[in-house]
Amino acid sequence: MNIRFIVIALVLTGFTVPGFAALKKSGSSGGGNAAAIMKAQKMIQQYKSEADRANAELAKLRKENEKLAKENKRLQKTISGKQKELQYAAGSLQNYKGGYNNLQERMVTMQGKMQELIEKFRETITTLKQTEAERNLANSRLKKSESQLLSCAQNNVKLYDTNRELLGQYESKGVWAALKQQEPLTQLSQVQIENMIQDYRDIIDDLKVELVARDEHK
Repeated sequence: MNIRFIVIALVLTGFTVPGFAALKKSGSSGGGNAAAIMKAQKMIQQYKSEADRANAELAKLRKENEKLAKENKRLQKTISGKQKELQYAAGSLQNYKGGYNNLQERMVTMQGKMQELIEKFRETITTLKQTEAERNLANSRLKKSESQLLSCAQNNVKLYDTNRELLGQYESKGVWAALKQQEPLTQLSQVQIENMIQDYRDIIDDLKVELVARDEHK
């Protein structure tokens, strides 16, 4: 009989040691079958031990699988969280890029305005320099005019004094009296001569009054 077949048959029929003893007592199978059965029993015990070890290993693997499943679940949760963080970071980066571009545009605009202010400032400085030069020129001309006016005033005072002195000398010498006496020659009346003298004095006095007024105005 094939030993493998016997082993399989024993496994399928639930053959045990007591059954084997009963079979041995019957003696119907003979010595050859008994040896084969003992060998099959030994193999069954060996397979059982291997099966127990396999079951223990399987239980161990199941525990490890459960542990790995939990770890995988934790990692999946961590990955999901990291993905959300990555999405948030990507959105933040996009917002940052938009803000940076906006800031760059504002800086360009501000630089343009600053350049305009610098140009206007330079124009203002140039205008101020021109105005300062014109003011200095005007002051120089004013001082020159004042100097000329003062010189004219001094000359007018001298002329006034000279005219008053001449009038006094003519009056003291009797020139006007002589003119009055020579009325037929000059064809001027005494009243006309006196009026001429008074008008001349008034003109001299007016010039002096105008000069004094200018000096006080300064």
